[in-house]
Amino acid sequence: MPLFKHLPSSFILLAVIIFPLTSCSDKEISEEDQIKAVVERAVTAAEKKELGKLIDIMSEEYSDKYNKDRRQAGKMLRLYFFRNKSVHLFTKIKSIEILDESAQQNPDEKQAIMQIYVGVAGRPVKDGSPLGVKGDFLIFTMDMKKVDDEWLVKKAKWKRASQDDL
Repeated sequence: MPLFKHLPSSFILLAVIIFPLTSCSDKEISEEDQIKAVVERAVTAAEKKELGKLIDIMSEEYSDKYNKDRRQAGKMLRLYFFRNKSVHLFTKIKSIEILDESAQQNPDEKQAIMQIYVGVAGRPVKDGSPLGVKGDFLIFTMDMKKVDDEWLVKKAKWKRASQDDL
């Protein structure tokens, strides 16, 4: 059993070598990829019905097409989760536009506009395709802003979309 004698020290050596290589990467994550990560977190939170995590991606001045603020949107999500046994989402980002400084209302604040298709169903979406799934298909347009290196939803509008849109 001499092989197992050195196994723990081999793992430590491997960790010492690999950790600096992975943690000191010079590649910075693009703003578009940061926004995509917010979408992934939101989808996971919605499917797990983690209301607090969904509210956390809304900015303090959030508003939507029905003039709901962040607190009111949270109440609507809570009601939706209560009424629906399970939530499964299919998402497809149509576009992400990072606004340049001249197009922004506040030049100290990074802003973006994202359009995303969202299919909402009571059952999992097979093979990542919404075709044949009964549910609601929506297209969202979201104004986003960067606060303390975190992208948040500032404003949201949506309308029904068809499967052909996806």
